Amino acid sequence: MEQAVQAYDRAIALDGTSAVYHANKAAALTHLKRFDDAAAAAQRATELQPDYAKAYSRLGFALNELERYEEAAAAYERCTELDAGNAAYRTALTAVRAKVSSVAGTPEPDAA
Repeated sequence: MEQAVQAYDRAIALDGTSAVYHANKAAALTHLKRFDDAAAAAQRATELQPDYAKAYSRLGFALNELERYEEAAAAYERCTELDAGNAAYRTALTAVRAKVSSVAGTPEPDAA
């Protein structure tokens, strides 16, 4: 997987404006459990293409792994806004919202 990261680095060196390259680099970094780096790459992808749902999903995943649950929820909320029909995004959002509630010691809104 390190080779994939290096390949995306080379691609980014040729075209740093490609959100897809940054988002795919984030995915490769996630597989290497380099979640800080993955979050940074995904964040860059969202800056380059603010309507790229997959970039927000990858950002949400990395932030979740870093236990930055509120930020992860915000990223997943954005990707569900952009791609409301994607069940995986909705499932991830529900799961991370549960973690936010758990950390805050409050019940989930749907649990009431």
